[in-house]
Amino acid sequence: DAENVGPDAAPADRRQPREDRRRLAALCLFWALAAGFFWRPLFHGEILIPVNPRSWHPWALEDPEWRQAGSKVNPLMGDALTLTYPWRLYNAEMLARREIPFWNPYIFSGYPHLAALQSHAVYPLTAVFDLWDPVAGIAWSMAVHLALAGTLMFLFLCRLRIGLAAAVLGGVVFE
Repeated sequence: DAENVGPDAAPADRRQPREDRRRLAALCLFWALAAGFFWRPLFHGEILIPVNPRSWHPWALEDPEWRQAGSKVNPLMGDALTLTYPWRLYNAEMLARREIPFWNPYIFSGYPHLAALQSHAVYPLTAVFDLWDPVAGIAWSMAVHLALAGTLMFLFLCRLRIGLAAAVLGGVVFE
């Protein structure tokens, strides 16, 4: 490569580290956005549940002031509390015993837990967090998925060779 040696090679060599730093900063941006969006569950120990249990019986009967305060509740969002949370706890229990959660005996007379796609029984990006802490793991899993959405869209747009600013914007919008 004798052609790349000489006075013309130096500016291109200097541009590459600067471009690499900009891409790294863009990648950090997607992870910072996800952490910022989920800052309360990630760093303050709160739980991501899109419904307040006080809106259900028997708790709603015990706290009529809460209902009168005009609190908005979407009862269709209760799956996070009634399904996802128990499934993730069962996943954590089984994985801690180094067993694959094939069958869940705690619901009805039992059911094929591994066959339920929403149980995330052996999905790598949730199983790791279930081993660590299934309650906090729900928030960490959501944050990782959100950050990956922006990161991978950014990398895809870079692969299409559009400008760096456009790739960052596309990644942020997708995230």
